[in-house]
Amino acid sequence: MNNKYISFICIMFLISLNLSFRWPVENGRITSTFGESRGDHFHDGIDMVSPDQNIYPTADGDVVYYWDKSIFPTENYPGGGNYKVIKHNNNIYSLYMHLVDGFQTQKRYSKNEVLGIIGNTGHSFGKHLHFSLLKIDERKSINPFLILPKVKDSKKPKIS
Repeated sequence: MNNKYISFICIMFLISLNLSFRWPVENGRITSTFGESRGDHFHDGIDMVSPDQNIYPTADGDVVYYWDKSIFPTENYPGGGNYKVIKHNNNIYSLYMHLVDGFQTQKRYSKNEVLGIIGNTGHSFGKHLHFSLLKIDERKSINPFLILPKVKDSKKPKIS
């Protein structure tokens, strides 16, 4: 079997499990989508804003890595600013970037606990959340739109 077929089957299986995933923000608006060309790189996630600015894990999971300026005050921000990486079932990892400074971190989050606040840290031109889903063992990004619950969208796109 070729790798593309196996990847397709895995993604279809993950889609069938999407009832356990949630959007990382409530009442959010997408400002940048998965797969956009950024000139020097592929945008491997989606950018979002939200009125309440709280960020939730997309599913229950364990924090496997995080970076926060409050811990490294003499260091420059990495490109993603303050960020957290959470490991979920099926070896899916979620990545949350550009978080505000100094938000408390715990070892495990349920999908209904606030893990951070939308910020403007790192290489960012305004407050937003960059959210990615990864299969680290396969070194692949997953299009979040394939995993997250479907949302009815009645607003036409505005190109600007």
